[in-house]
Amino acid sequence: NHPKNWRPNTLVLSGNPNNRQVLTQYALWLESRRGIATLVEIIAGPFSTGMVQRQEAKDRLDTFIYRHNFEAFSEVLVTEDFDQGALSLIQCHSLGPLKPNLLMLGWPSSKERAMPIFNLVRVARTLMLSSVILIDRGLPSIDTSSMKRIDIWWRGRENGSLMLILTYLLCHNLEWSKHHVRVLRAIGPHEDSDEAEEALKSILYKSRIRGEAKVVKIDGDFKSTLKQESTDATVVFLGIRVDVNEFDPEETHDHFSSLLSGLPT
Repeated sequence: NHPKNWRPNTLVLSGNPNNRQVLTQYALWLESRRGIATLVEIIAGPFSTGMVQRQEAKDRLDTFIYRHNFEAFSEVLVTEDFDQGALSLIQCHSLGPLKPNLLMLGWPSSKERAMPIFNLVRVARTLMLSSVILIDRGLPSIDTSSMKRIDIWWRGRENGSLMLILTYLLCHNLEWSKHHVRVLRAIGPHEDSDEAEEALKSILYKSRIRGEAKVVKIDGDFKSTLKQESTDATVVFLGIRVDVNEFDPEETHDHFSSLLSGLPT
């Protein structure tokens, strides 16, 4: 019940995992052998003709999991409509009595796909699932001796706590054994930076994460500040809200696509 005891039971919309290795690898890193991950492929089409494809997809998922030595389950769903199938999946999927608590999926490929993807995230929130949307910019070096940097942009506990927990789990993988964590907060030019920094240090301490607290005063707009600070990070955690009344999926897709261009995964 307490956030410190939270462990991910992740539902990963991996599709063909050979085409989405960054998504699947991060899903397994975030699970960190402390939770459960299920890779899912959804096949859109008539059930009567989809069963052969279903078995092929199931075999492909199982082979992928075996070859990469992943500890994960596989699931394949045949449905007339992809988006309706995904909505049904997050409502009913479970491993025995264990229901998923984290949905992980890729960033919409186009703004036309933004509406159904963000709607899926909104439904997940209603069902008390957290969500991670991954923008694929490649995997870091698997060299355990190379330093990796994780930047977390703090905007409050509503999703900040989840980002800290996922960072904590990520850092427990061998590939991330040498890492540096930064929690950053952007403030206005007239806000108290010392007070904000002390608050971030307290958050790090309570999260059992060794890292750096950095307060950045915005000079211009947030986009330029973000790029200046995080372009050379290994991975960036950034919050996104999809539950506000004035939310526009296509506008949000355009905004974040522009905001995060040139940044790492």
